[in-house]
Amino acid sequence: MFKQMVIYLSLISVSASILTSVVVVTFPVTAMAHNPKEIPACTKIVTACESAGYEPGDHKKNGKGLWIDCVGAISKGKTVSGVSATADDAKSCIAAHKAHHEEHAEKKSETNEQHK
Repeated sequence: MFKQMVIYLSLISVSASILTSVVVVTFPVTAMAHNPKEIPACTKIVTACESAGYEPGDHKKNGKGLWIDCVGAISKGKTVSGVSATADDAKSCIAAHKAHHEEHAEKKSETNEQHK
């Protein structure tokens, strides 16, 4: 029984070490990729959309998704209640956001290649 407990505790320790390593390697990339306010071209429009109650992921929940219902709608020339931004603001944000994700995907790929 004691021997089994020692083996079990050793496995938990190894598993925790592996999990910690994964979190440390991937957390900074994940954190940077999901904050559109850190992208200069998006700061104004994202702040305006959020002030009007639009949040990431809320499209299916209540029809007030940040990207589809606010930024995307404005980029198509639609008016969004409570948000004063132009279609050019929205289009610039969308392009910068896409470039931001592509850049971080490349960095993540390079990091993964280095750890093989």
